Amino acid sequence: MQCSSQDSDGGPVNEIIATYNVTTTSSETQLISTLNAGTILEYDYPEWDLSQVETMFIDDVEYTPKKSHKFSTTGTHTVKIHFNDTFTSMGMMFSQCTALVSVDFTNCDLSNVTNMGGIFGDCTSLTSVNFEGVDTSNTITMMGMFDTCTALTTVDLSPLNTSKVTEFAYMFNGCTSLTSIDMSMVDTSSLKDLYKTFCGCTNLLTADLSGFITTKVTDFSYMFQGCTKITTIDMRNIGSANITSTSSYGYMFAGCKALKTLYWGMKTAPSVYSNTFGSSTSSNNTNVYAGYTNRRNGTNKLYLPSGNSGYTTNSNSNYWRSRLCSTTYCGFSITTY
Repeated sequence: MQCSSQDSDGGPVNEIIATYNVTTTSSETQLISTLNAGTILEYDYPEWDLSQVETMFIDDVEYTPKKSHKFSTTGTHTVKIHFNDTFTSMGMMFSQCTALVSVDFTNCDLSNVTNMGGIFGDCTSLTSVNFEGVDTSNTITMMGMFDTCTALTTVDLSPLNTSKVTEFAYMFNGCTSLTSIDMSMVDTSSLKDLYKTFCGCTNLLTADLSGFITTKVTDFSYMFQGCTKITTIDMRNIGSANITSTSSYGYMFAGCKALKTLYWGMKTAPSVYSNTFGSSTSSNNTNVYAGYTNRRNGTNKLYLPSGNSGYTTNSNSNYWRSRLCSTTYCGFSITTY
């Protein structure tokens, strides 16, 4: 069990256990990012800094906190990172640590952490993260949290308290090994930004976002762009959105060539950017209707809430109808729930 040690004053110390697959002994392995949050991410939140770490244990030997280490043997090595409850930022903390394989946060008190943006960005070997018992009740941003984690196949976010999180932009962008995601229990009541959340997840098959409420969301653009294998997207309870620009839906489902089932929870058809479902003149990776030639038979389903309006209007201004439902393009049929 983590978080059981004590600091010099006898108080509890949070402990993160990280494992690394070390492939070389001739140079140092990056353990913690050399980047600060403000270096890349475009917002003003507290930055990650090594000074927030109290001590580190590398293969059970105590070290003064450092960002890299030269191991004497290759293979799996364990690093225990201790910090106190005044820790406020994890932005970019492990970013570009390409040897990082797993991280265990079990029972860590992160209640003072407001920034988890980019925490695992470009961790290309990361396969497992355990958030069991973690307190993230004051976290504001998870922007780019797993951006380009190309080895990650699945992750359980249900233990996280996301009630104050406003940003999921880039959260799983470029996670090319991700096959399924269940975020049905994630609290999105404060969420504003879904830009490129799953963009480029080329092996993603299903996305359960049935618990998402998007009444404050201002940007859906590129959310699933390039998810070429996804068959089912469930957003049945989103309700509405705070959209002021039609381009905020731009390329949202572009390139989702295998999509067969879409649950969409807005009763009133949104005014959308023409390329929400791709462009008939664009290449296949941005074209939702490429590959639908033999499936324009009504077996592809758009599920809408009972009492919906505006989706059946066949006009060039209604791209749900003229692109997704038209037999000229995808041939989805509308079913109510």
